[in-house]
Amino acid sequence: MTADVSDLDDARQRLGLSFYDLWVRYIGVGGSRDAHGIRSYLTGRDTSSDADHDHLVIALNEAFVDAGQGGLLPYRQA
Repeated sequence: MTADVSDLDDARQRLGLSFYDLWVRYIGVGGSRDAHGIRSYLTGRDTSSDADHDHLVIALNEAFVDAGQGGLLPYRQA
């Protein structure tokens, strides 16, 4: 099972991350899209490659760990 884009945005909101905060974390784990592209994807106005989606999952999962919370998201690619 993979995380749907709405799951990613729900996780972002649960963690209290702005789109910009998530984008900074996403860049830090190797993502390459700009902040506008990430916001467009998370709000359903754009699509994303599996790799970009998984970079967002990595960034969110690291934020969950940093916050001492569960709720880790599954990846699209194995």
